[in-house]
Amino acid sequence: MISRGATLPVMVVIMLLGFALGAVQLNADILWVDEMASVSAMGAEDPPYDVVRIVRSIVAHDPYSVPLYSIVGAGWARLTGWSQVPLRYLSLLFGVLSIAWLFRLASDMFNRRAALVAAFLFATNAFVIIYFHEVRFYTLWLLLSLAHVWHYWRLATGAKASIASWIVFAATTSALLYTHPFSIFVLLGLGAHHILLAPKDRRWFSVAIAWAAGLLTFLPYEPLLAIGFREAAEAGVVQSKAATTLELIPMLANVFANGVDALWIAVFALGGWAIWRNRSGQILPLLLIAVTILAALFVFHEFFPFLSSRRLRYFLVVLALALAMFAHILTSASRWPVVVSAVALVWLIGGYHIYRQAEQWTYAAHRSLLVPHPPLHRFTDALQFKARPQDAILGFIESDLWNNGLRFGFSTVEYYSRAVLGIHDAFIWTELTGDELRREFDQRVDDHPYLLFTYEPGNLAGNFAEVKTLLEQDYVACKILVGSDEIFSQRYALRALGCDRGYQEIHYDNGIKIIDRFAAYDDEAKSLRVVTGWEVADKSQLEQYNVSVQIITPDWQKALQAPDRHLYDNILTWYAVEISTEDLPPGDYSAMVILYDRYTVKKVPGVDTMTGQASDIFAVMSFTVDA
Repeated sequence: MISRGATLPVMVVIMLLGFALGAVQLNADILWVDEMASVSAMGAEDPPYDVVRIVRSIVAHDPYSVPLYSIVGAGWARLTGWSQVPLRYLSLLFGVLSIAWLFRLASDMFNRRAALVAAFLFATNAFVIIYFHEVRFYTLWLLLSLAHVWHYWRLATGAKASIASWIVFAATTSALLYTHPFSIFVLLGLGAHHILLAPKDRRWFSVAIAWAAGLLTFLPYEPLLAIGFREAAEAGVVQSKAATTLELIPMLANVFANGVDALWIAVFALGGWAIWRNRSGQILPLLLIAVTILAALFVFHEFFPFLSSRRLRYFLVVLALALAMFAHILTSASRWPVVVSAVALVWLIGGYHIYRQAEQWTYAAHRSLLVPHPPLHRFTDALQFKARPQDAILGFIESDLWNNGLRFGFSTVEYYSRAVLGIHDAFIWTELTGDELRREFDQRVDDHPYLLFTYEPGNLAGNFAEVKTLLEQDYVACKILVGSDEIFSQRYALRALGCDRGYQEIHYDNGIKIIDRFAAYDDEAKSLRVVTGWEVADKSQLEQYNVSVQIITPDWQKALQAPDRHLYDNILTWYAVEISTEDLPPGDYSAMVILYDRYTVKKVPGVDTMTGQASDIFAVMSFTVDA
């Protein structure tokens, strides 16, 4: 028997091992498609999100999901920022805590030595560790499921329970349902035990009432979820990729055995021996719970096919319970230290083999990462504190998937550039050439005056030279920001601006800023191009204020005016306007910018930081129209 004094340090080592295995992968790969759904639902595109906005966003874009993880994640992002490492740390935290809850459950149902072995097997299962580093709700679901099963076991078996214990039990019922819709299968597993094996006393009814209280809290959301499932069923996309139950069984067996199918021989041999020698203990109740969850998932799959090799994550709770039973079987052997040591060695070898395959592993669920992708996470890490709000990152993508808006209309490229770096993006698909490339380049680069040309020197795109030629037609190379063998990034500026030009900012009294402004007059084409870059102090100002760009005479008479634009009308960050001067008589003119309240039409005063001038109308440039 393991002493109480030895239990704590061993558990600390096991939890640190689980933490290390998860932490080393936090920055190993970019966010995949489902992780992008998570950060989008949290509000990465337009933070901060409140609970109402999160629910509305999920209902609109991911209607078969539930909002608790997104709500928690949004709060976490407010504290830690939107970079992938701190966001993934949240899942890692839940994962490490789930190791502790599995220990508590196995310790109460079996004994401390079985609990330690279960915690070790769980913390080193490669399939489990995958979800320790993903911005998804699965580790939170695991944690809540194990906590709920543990609370149920204590309450159903007559342990002393305070009012707080009953409140937590009802709360975890509700939290489970708001974390994952398939939590209903976990509750079905516990319900089977409650009906078939739990003593039918006063406590039995109290547990049922607490469950009912938790279920009632989910009723307001249930109609929204039902609509989402109906839409998913009608779409048929998930069903088309589903596997049959017979195909799933060997996949599950491989996952549960950490990639070493031969371990099932030990499971059946030692399990049969334990039953024969009457050493199986409390295995039957936990087996009933796990088998009921498993059967419920398979039955649901028969009516709504959705399971495949990339959706085995829905069996994570069953896996945790199975590992607890396996640990009890191992530690029931007469020479259990030898048996456990041998199994642990084989277990670690199998897990290491899977762990090294990372995103290429069949069960890793990283479907999108099998598509070639740039190291966007390393780009953003390298450019942190070097990129300026006026910049836009220009790079290459081998698949247009990364520019697509995905489920929420927020692309992977936009996440790394806008949410993480706080700048705009212009990533070019490497397959484009000729006129298609020219159009794509013009569309992506748009009106951005400063570009951070960023790429991998050892992995140049096929159209690299063509893109660089296009870039150098209108831009001049400036400072090299990153110059390593893995990543190269250099700032380019419009030729009209040059590299050493200081920003010409205007700070308005209401907190709105023009972060820079410039203009160019083409006398031959008789056209004036004015570009202004804008920032707002508060999003409500987007609705309240308009921008007017005008051409005035030396005596301050208005000669021409571009159509006024609303700030909310997609002009952040850069607003470019072309004004024809064809009808202007020869003479001197000035291009002016005005910010005004769209409701009162009152101009907003401000200060030109270059000249110190205070006014409510500011010059962008002066030019001359020749005869």
